[in-house]
Amino acid sequence: MKNLCIAFGLLLLVILVTCKPPSKSEASSIRQYLQENHPNFSGAILATRDDRIILKQGFGMADYEKEIANTTHTQFLIASMTKQFTAMGIIILQERGRLNVNDPICQYIRDCPEAWETITIHQLLTHTAGIPDRLPYSEPVSFEWTPDEVVATFENEALEFTPGTQYDYCNPCYILLGQIIVQASGETYASFMAENIFEPLGMPNSGYDPVGQAFDHPANGYFIHNGEMIPSTIDNTSVAYSAGGLHASVEDLYIWDQALYTEQLVSWESLEAIFHPYIPVPFEEYGGDYGYGWFITEHAGHRMITHGGLMCGFTSFIARFPNERVTVIVLSNVRDGNSEKGNIALEIANLLFAGR
Repeated sequence: MKNLCIAFGLLLLVILVTCKPPSKSEASSIRQYLQENHPNFSGAILATRDDRIILKQGFGMADYEKEIANTTHTQFLIASMTKQFTAMGIIILQERGRLNVNDPICQYIRDCPEAWETITIHQLLTHTAGIPDRLPYSEPVSFEWTPDEVVATFENEALEFTPGTQYDYCNPCYILLGQIIVQASGETYASFMAENIFEPLGMPNSGYDPVGQAFDHPANGYFIHNGEMIPSTIDNTSVAYSAGGLHASVEDLYIWDQALYTEQLVSWESLEAIFHPYIPVPFEEYGGDYGYGWFITEHAGHRMITHGGLMCGFTSFIARFPNERVTVIVLSNVRDGNSEKGNIALEIANLLFAGR
């Protein structure tokens, strides 16, 4: 009996040591870094390691006019981080036999331009289609782009290179992917994302709604000019559509991050396809490759899967380090240049690596 008690005590000690909460010094170090380097940061941050949340906190105001504070539930426009969800939607449909990434896109696009006939879904996903990266930001467009509207916008544009031969970041490619989701599923982009990703994972503060009426805790976008918060009067959410129109909270994105370590949405084989480095990216700030909706690169010697976004006074960044189970999510509703290249997220990741 005595030996059993000793064994139980040792087991309990192991459990307590293994599951110990993050030290206050780690969270304090992050807050100190933010105070010293980004004292006016406005948004929300979540940092996690080994399935334990080190820090989750809102900063500044979601609405500076009404003095509504940012929280970890606040819904931010995530801009180009939308692409990882659109890519997942395509892979979900592939697993269900509704499409294949090697299909020509003209199977799903009515009145498809002749120049697009050799373009595949895979090439849209990897920014290798050759379609120019131009969007009609100054033109009025409908909140739900139709395939005809997308085709009419780009059908007379010459391809910049032969499809599949090189990389060039392409927002129109991901708009077309959104429309392929619509054609293959028979649903709107908003409903497909909700029913197949956000609701199954339990992400109540995520979605697509360019009118903004569906959000309970929305953040307004701002710019800093001469030290003052200037509200963004531009709303390109509808133009960005499936390339950059989703909203999410940091807590929801943490749920998303954790689901990517599981087969909750798709198989391991499909996850490997999503995170495969298909094409080199000639960007100094990334210096790696592109998968399906993700940049695959390294930071400080650690494999990093990442994407950022910026639009309409918002910036966003997620940095995932799957080998170390470290993730940092930074969403901001003030575009001041500090977070749009992941500066804050990567510095926080450095702090987490230093504290291991």
